[in-house]
Order: sequence, then structure tokens, then C-alpha cells
Amino acid sequence: MSLKHIAFLLSFCALFLGACGESSAADLTPTIPPELILTAMQDISSSETQAALNATPTATEEIPPTPEDTATPGDTATPEPDPTGVKGDGVFMVGFDIALGEWRSEDGAGLSCYWVRRKYDGVILGSYFGQQGTTMRIEDVDYEVEMEGCGDWTYVGP
Repeated sequence: MSLKHIAFLLSFCALFLGACGESSAADLTPTIPPELILTAMQDISSSETQAALNATPTATEEIPPTPEDTATPGDTATPEPDPTGVKGDGVFMVGFDIALGEWRSEDGAGLSCYWVRRKYDGVILGSYFGQQGTTMRIEDVDYEVEMEGCGDWTYVGP
């Protein structure tokens, strides 16, 4: 390494170390503008306080009440799920949305039929990926069943 390079490196290091030096604490002290410094509490007389308490409130716009709901509880009943009815794609809660027992998907040429049976904690108890026309048995330990791309499922029996 030449003397010229060494001199350059030493100058660079000196500049770098000088820039990394400690700054004084005075540089970091925040300054508060004088107009923000509270010098004395303003004294409010008791007559001013009483006048403020006795002041008449100004009128405000009154909002008319909204009409009450006229529907009666029996007007729109939520249909109960049919656990043994035909099922399509979706996630179904066992015992509520879908019944225990054997289910069969419709036959077809589709190769993307997927189903999975899960426990309440998400552990997979059984799964399938393949052609339509498959059979699945839902057990009493199953919590939910997910089916996708298999077409319609029909209940075969317990």
C-alpha cells in the first residue's frame, strides 16, 4: 500500500471518529417557549362562577324518535338445517349441519374432489383427494366436515 493510500485512510478514520464523538447534554435539553410556561393561576371570582352556573342553556334541535320495528318475532323464521339433506361444497358441523353415517358424492369426471374430517381441535381424522363418486363415513368423534369439488353428497344411512 502506498503512502498516499495510508494518508487517505488515516484522514478518513480521523473524520469518522470525530463525527462519532459524544454530543454534549446541553444539545439534548428541550426548550419550552415562554408563552407556554404557566406563571400564575388566574383567579376567577365567585360572582363569575355563579353567573356561569346560572346561565340559561341555548336551545338545541330536537331529533324526532325513529319509528319502532313493526315486525313480529314469527314473521321470518330461520329454517332449521336438515342434517340428512343433500350437501354441496362447504364446511359442516357434525350433528347439526350434517348427520353421522355414510355419505356418497355424485359420480362425475371431476378429479378435484376433496373432503376432510376434523376433530374439535382441528386434528384431521380422515381426508381424500381424487375423483368424484367417493364415499365418506362420518363418525361420532368428528366435529366438522369440509367438502369441495365433489358435487352433491347424498346421505346413504347410519
